Amino acid sequence: MIDIHLIRTNYKVVKEDLEKRKDKQRISILNSLIKKDKEWRKLKSEIDSLRKQRNELSLKINKLKKQKKPINKVLKEVKNIPNKIKKLEEKENKLKKIINQDLLRLPNLLHSSVPYGKDENDNKLVRKGGKPKKHSFKILNHAELGEKLGILDFDKSAEVSGHGFYYLKGNLALLNQALIRFAIDFMIKKDYTYIEPPLMLRQKPYEGVTDLEKFENVLYKAKTI
Repeated sequence: MIDIHLIRTNYKVVKEDLEKRKDKQRISILNSLIKKDKEWRKLKSEIDSLRKQRNELSLKINKLKKQKKPINKVLKEVKNIPNKIKKLEEKENKLKKIINQDLLRLPNLLHSSVPYGKDENDNKLVRKGGKPKKHSFKILNHAELGEKLGILDFDKSAEVSGHGFYYLKGNLALLNQALIRFAIDFMIKKDYTYIEPPLMLRQKPYEGVTDLEKFENVLYKAKTI
């Protein structure tokens, strides 16, 4: 997640980065974020000012008590301050949550070496090794090859899980398990502790890792009843 301080101090850099991505939606989020951040800082300043006022009045009350002078007027002044602080803090916390959600939707800055272009056709070739082999037959991708060999099944998995899933079958399923076991044994020999994590996560632990809105259609949610 981008630090809000970076946006405050280098707004132009962040905007130019999004323009480089041709991401109008996130430029709109960025512009809205700047306004929300200014509003949040104003609220925070008001809260800090009220807290300072409350502390000063509290000291004044103590001083008047020691001098055995009337404190009713000062008590009246300080009486409504806690309620004002509470209302402003509620607004501040609500706005801060919205700001954090917007920050999560902004991507990290691109490296300066990334070229500007209309699409992937404008990407620059950094290096090339070897020469592509020429074959007298049609080259199949892994999905086509797997289905032809009968070790992958996309149609059946689509019926029960939706598109993007697959069944591993026969030797491919066994190979997958063998690779997993090989990796486990290898890491255990390196003194790592093998752990099987929960199958589900709460939102908070991973919400800072990725833009949840971007993956909304591929994430599965479970609701507690």
